[in-house]
Amino acid sequence: MASTPESDKIYERKRDYLSMDLSRLLTSAGINIGICALFFSLYSVFRKQPGNVYVYFGRRLSQEDSKRRNINALERLVPSASWIVKAWQITEDELLSFAGVDAVVFLRVLVFRASALNPPWFLST
Repeated sequence: MASTPESDKIYERKRDYLSMDLSRLLTSAGINIGICALFFSLYSVFRKQPGNVYVYFGRRLSQEDSKRRNINALERLVPSASWIVKAWQITEDELLSFAGVDAVVFLRVLVFRASALNPPWFLST
């Protein structure tokens, strides 16, 4: 079967279309990762500001004394990811005591969604 000029053109169009889709995918992924990194950085800086302490730690501050008031100015402006590790280590009982039943139910729904609706669950058999 010999290649014709028309089949070569079709092949080139498909190749160009696929490479364009890859560039679109990489552009979209880069933009989304950049925005996510920006929001994580903003959150980690804003939560350290003295004026925002009662927004992020309201119930905890009403129950115990705050250690966050002694943070120096440079440390308040440097983003850190230590809050992510602490968020994953909290138990359900601690979450219930600090945030209430709504937060526990919300996280249970998220965990169920992640485990039940995740595409690889049917591929693992």
